[in-house]
Amino acid sequence: MKHCYYCNEALGEPYVTQFNSLSLNCCDVECSKKIIAFLSRVKRAKVCFSVLSTIAGALMLAPLVFIVRMDMGSGIILLVLGIFLMGLNSCAFPFATGQSIEALGIRGSQRIVRTIGVIFLLVSTPILVFTLI
Repeated sequence: MKHCYYCNEALGEPYVTQFNSLSLNCCDVECSKKIIAFLSRVKRAKVCFSVLSTIAGALMLAPLVFIVRMDMGSGIILLVLGIFLMGLNSCAFPFATGQSIEALGIRGSQRIVRTIGVIFLLVSTPILVFTLI
């Protein structure tokens, strides 16, 4: 059975929306507008998302250098800073994988990505505050 690409509801008679060369099934004009807005945002923000993800990943891997040098305090700060940046990135750009979008729809996958981002922020913020004080 076909599902809406945005809200993941089962479709009887699909409304097909076009974006570039993609044909996507959706419920109605409202979901179609949201799909186009999401895909346009992905197209505009993918470079910023990739750069921030790379920086966050590098910050999370940086503690390996400090472990070798036996300077754990600096390594922990960089690790938590990377988690904080990844949380900000996930909240600002809730881009999920294609598989999760197909399984949950754009709306469902955005909720999960933003929830994970908020968890990263909630975990890392107190650690950063208490470490830097």
